[in-house]
Amino acid sequence: YPFKESILSALEFCDEFILLYADSKDDTEQELAKLAHEHPKIRLIKTEWDKGTKQKGERLKLLADEAMSYCQGDWVMQIQADEIYHERDYLHLRELIKQYQQTEVNAFAFPILHFYGSYENVVSKAGFQIGWYQKCIRLSRRETFHHIDDAWTMAGTGKIIEEAIP
Repeated sequence: YPFKESILSALEFCDEFILLYADSKDDTEQELAKLAHEHPKIRLIKTEWDKGTKQKGERLKLLADEAMSYCQGDWVMQIQADEIYHERDYLHLRELIKQYQQTEVNAFAFPILHFYGSYENVVSKAGFQIGWYQKCIRLSRRETFHHIDDAWTMAGTGKIIEEAIP
């Protein structure tokens, strides 16, 4: 996964970046430490990968919720290691938070582009019929939403805006 690119793509609109990681057999831990040293917003928290978790994706959900529990801001943005945010979206994301800060809105669902095999192959909207999701909640008020399934989205209480990023 392009985890370094993923992390760097989110830093511009985050006040803090909580990253849980477990033991790795490659140089991931050293690369994360290097990134955290270069970018003080990144807070690394070592955790255990529970191999005894039986349900598909359950461990990812639990780890994502654990990471959210360390967040201190009013809003939480979730990003997975295979996701990238475009720099043109930074201002828009901050404006959404500012616009809806004093409202009943608790979360935003964003469209997701899935690439298959290469950057030239984008899964079409028809992919929804065979399990490719088209939107997911990635931005929510802290402590109002939790992750579901394998942390591909969140569920919770309050109003959700299905906001298209221009």
